[in-house]
Amino acid sequence: MTARTESFCPTCTASFGADQRRCPHDGTPLIVLTDADPLLGADIAGRFTIAARLGSGGMGSVYRAVQHSVARDVALKVMHERFSQDMDGVKRFVREARLASRVSHPNTVTVLDFGQTGAGQLYLAMELLRGRSLRDVLRDAGRFPVERAVHIAAQICDALDAAHRESIVHRDLKPSNVVFLEEPPVRDLLKVVDFGLAKSLQGDETTLTDPDAICGTAAYMPPEIVAGLAPTAQSDLYSLGVMLFEMLAGRLPFASPSAEALLLMHVREAPPALDVPCPPALKSLVARLLAKAPEERPSSAAIVREALLASIKGWHAPDSTPAASLPPPDTPDASATGDFALGTAPTAAAGALPSSSPAPKWPRLAAALGAMALLALAGWWLAVGGGRAPTTSPGEAARAGLSPTAGAPAAVSAPAPAPAPPLAQPDAEPPNSPDAASQIGAPAPAPAAPAPAATEPPAPPAAVTLRIESSPPAQATWGEKRLGQTPVDLELPRGDQPVAIRLTRAGYLPETRELTPSEDQTVRVTLTKRPREAPPGADEGFILPK
Repeated sequence: MTARTESFCPTCTASFGADQRRCPHDGTPLIVLTDADPLLGADIAGRFTIAARLGSGGMGSVYRAVQHSVARDVALKVMHERFSQDMDGVKRFVREARLASRVSHPNTVTVLDFGQTGAGQLYLAMELLRGRSLRDVLRDAGRFPVERAVHIAAQICDALDAAHRESIVHRDLKPSNVVFLEEPPVRDLLKVVDFGLAKSLQGDETTLTDPDAICGTAAYMPPEIVAGLAPTAQSDLYSLGVMLFEMLAGRLPFASPSAEALLLMHVREAPPALDVPCPPALKSLVARLLAKAPEERPSSAAIVREALLASIKGWHAPDSTPAASLPPPDTPDASATGDFALGTAPTAAAGALPSSSPAPKWPRLAAALGAMALLALAGWWLAVGGGRAPTTSPGEAARAGLSPTAGAPAAVSAPAPAPAPPLAQPDAEPPNSPDAASQIGAPAPAPAAPAPAATEPPAPPAAVTLRIESSPPAQATWGEKRLGQTPVDLELPRGDQPVAIRLTRAGYLPETRELTPSEDQTVRVTLTKRPREAPPGADEGFILPK
């Protein structure tokens, strides 16, 4: 970034060059304005020299700096000076920075150093990444194929698992905090950055402007953090669920131009179902990740990763080629071998010597089909009686090649056909059929017993039971009907029309669940405490500051 400097007249609001000292129009002394960064070129704690500013935000600025000890470029985040006045915040930042420096994983950014500048500003040195954020990639792609979205989410799970095992919660997981590396290219190798260190001091300025506000970004914020509760590993998994929904559907599950309204949607509204081609197991997993109560989500990022990979095994998008039509792995294509039987694996003929090159395919296939046709024609000829010989003398029979039998027709003794390659003959009679048995002099087996008649499946019950439980107990209502305090059982006729059950309790936000009476089911709901303070005019109550 090139620094700009100009002189500004407070009277006529005109701007002039940096060397001008008085306004040529009214003689007013000019004010010198500059966006030059005083930290450019500065030495930080005798360990780093700042070379360029990469960006800035509500927390501070990020620079490219040179680490003296190893002469390498690093990313140096320098916090605003005001944070050095928060004694508790500084202690928390140092504690979490020390923990983050212990996280070592290919999918997490490495924390190299942390401390204070000579002026008292906090800084954090990290490896310098070159690439694009998931936010930028999503903006270009719209949405991802299922396999790519799962591959990305699995890597994020690996990063979260490594941090959670060190008791570090990200608290602000979102696409702009996921970076695709330039190397290796076209591999979707990513790193998760910004593991909650800056959020120890302040919330994300892009969401809320109050320095004491809850941290996180509204579009990805878990309900429990909106309610002012402490974040857990399940909080990060909720944010991952929002990101996974966005990667698959190309849109967020909740959207509103108002940050406050968006936060309330996370707390109160059920997430929409994924309406894109997707494995059912993956849809179910996304729904679990977006559960309102933390305890209803998977217990760890490692479990989510395994569920992600399992959900796409054997699944193919509707427009892709089914796996059954492709050659199995490490198996040569049957059409390239020359020797193959219809419906069977290639088989070498008995006594055949190995050949250095495969035999031509079509001549052998034509010979096999011709042999099948000849056998079928001979069987039909015998069945209709065409093989009966007329009554003739022994001499005529001998000249004709017939075997004379007194008073009985002689069987045709046709030349044996040339041996053919092994064939699967679906139309030929099996050796144990009655006709075949009579030809070889063995008794025919008894006819097979008739198959038992198919039985109709039992009809489903006409009514189902919906059980609603909540923690803590609450009053349940269905429309205008009061069902009583949970747990309650509601018996309804089986159907596909959903019913809305509303749960209310003093001091807690109301919850509504839509249930479809298609089968017996139990629904457990965890109510969220009402915020301590509500903005003026709010009917349900909502809290932004802790």
